[in-house]
Amino acid sequence: MRALELSRRERKKDETRERIAAVAMRLFLQRGFERTTIDQIAEAADVAKGTFFNYFPRKEALLAALADQRLSEMERFAESLLQSRRPVRRKLLDLVARAGAIHIQHRDLSRLLLAEMLAKPMGPMHQVHVRAQAIMRRLVDQGQAAGELRGDVDPDRAASVLRGVAFGTVLFWLCCAPGAFVLEDEIRKRLSLVLDGLAAPAGKAS
Repeated sequence: MRALELSRRERKKDETRERIAAVAMRLFLQRGFERTTIDQIAEAADVAKGTFFNYFPRKEALLAALADQRLSEMERFAESLLQSRRPVRRKLLDLVARAGAIHIQHRDLSRLLLAEMLAKPMGPMHQVHVRAQAIMRRLVDQGQAAGELRGDVDPDRAASVLRGVAFGTVLFWLCCAPGAFVLEDEIRKRLSLVLDGLAAPAGKAS
């Protein structure tokens, strides 16, 4: 019985957290992040201000939580890629295409997150960069171990370059050229150019 009560309590807490995050997202899109207050979020979510702080220590933590949902999805997808037997080049292209699809699906959220990251590079959103780098690095490591990617290239630098190309393409699509190209296709094409330079010479792959 106690276990059941705890389960219900945890489920209710999860539901409250999700409701607060969903309401905050709606208000951020309607009013802008800076103009939305914690009082407004708490009122719209029908919770006390103290309850809000039980789940989120500050407003910026909401953006981090929203980003965490998207990143967790990417991490699960990356894990499935790592377990597959496809060439690493294909895995990397599939990874960035999936990232592009997520940005398309959550375009407004992506704008909010990118704006916060650019405004406060070492703020709460910094972990987005850290985790995204780790995802890319694992695939680069796998490619080098398999002899598919050049072994004389620093894996952290290679992962940063690949991530930078993908991030730059998303940023351009969101801010400068929405609708000018299909994001998933363009990321694949741009990343392919970099992967051509990272590919191990013919005959070196194991």
